[in-house]
Amino acid sequence: MSQIPTLDITRFDSDREAFVAELGAAYRQWGFAGIRNHGIPQADIDAAYDAFKAFFALPEEVKRKYHVAGSGGARGYTPFGVETAKGSKHFDLKEFWHIGREIADDSKYRDVMAPNLWPTEVEGFRERGYGLYQALDNLGSRVLSALALHIGLPEDFFADKTTPGSLANVGYDDEGVPCKRWDIIKDGILVNYQATRDQAHIIGETASHGCSYADNWSSVQFQRMPNVSLQAGKKKLTPDEMVKDVKKGIYIVGDGSFSIDQQRYNFQFGGQLYYEIKNGKIGEMLEDVAYQSNTQEFWNACSALCDERDWRMGGSFFDGKGQPSQVSAVSHGSSTARFNGINVINTARKIG
Repeated sequence: MSQIPTLDITRFDSDREAFVAELGAAYRQWGFAGIRNHGIPQADIDAAYDAFKAFFALPEEVKRKYHVAGSGGARGYTPFGVETAKGSKHFDLKEFWHIGREIADDSKYRDVMAPNLWPTEVEGFRERGYGLYQALDNLGSRVLSALALHIGLPEDFFADKTTPGSLANVGYDDEGVPCKRWDIIKDGILVNYQATRDQAHIIGETASHGCSYADNWSSVQFQRMPNVSLQAGKKKLTPDEMVKDVKKGIYIVGDGSFSIDQQRYNFQFGGQLYYEIKNGKIGEMLEDVAYQSNTQEFWNACSALCDERDWRMGGSFFDGKGQPSQVSAVSHGSSTARFNGINVINTARKIG
């Protein structure tokens, strides 16, 4: 690799293994890489840059109102002659403005994450600046997910930890509807859906489920997935107890590569780790494993669930929907589950 590469982030969805390998190689050699097809509208970038230019054109004394001495430039304005690279005897010839992630005032991270500062002299600075920040933050999460896979970690290892609980845990949706919890499947029967204000009456509901979201201020909100979780089993059951009567099976940990059809009906999934189950015990590690099924057959094959001691949440930062595409982050909780009679394949086997 003779020059810093620019990689197509859409390949993280369409050609994941190769993209992860190329991104990892770029970071090992150069420490960074360019990203193209990032999905951030050029109009949003231009609008943010116009706001930034307007601020930096203000008189020095106005800009310095937003300088927080001793903060290391973590928020707000840093003037010329302040920033100095580590080990350097001379300061950098630059001024800059720093925006960070916004969190609730009662967050346990507030002591180490100061609130953002917003100049009142430039109209739209906050909306444009933070809108671009959020778009880049979401893009960064995807890059970090790919790098996590490159070093052998689950792709959600670098999850956003500033929000307590799940990835989609918010107080209100973008229509102002309070979010809540409700059953989708109860006792094996489909009993409800996810709905926004204009959809609730279609399914006989009297109110929205609070499922209307947009990924930033400049996008149009529409129906998005809430956290969808599988409740823990009611009887006490550990993973070791669950497999004790399994003569031959595979114990799969985490999620890996996937392929689904346009109707989200037929699918193939992999995992992070695979172990052989033989005569009721979890044994040696396996490789090149994937499983195939369809939605109805798969969930009808669920025969056991471990109890709440084993329940945990995973998640995804790039649930993509819409035209133009928007990205949402959601969590999925479950304890270890057993599925009987699922088709398992050897992904390394070749035909012929």
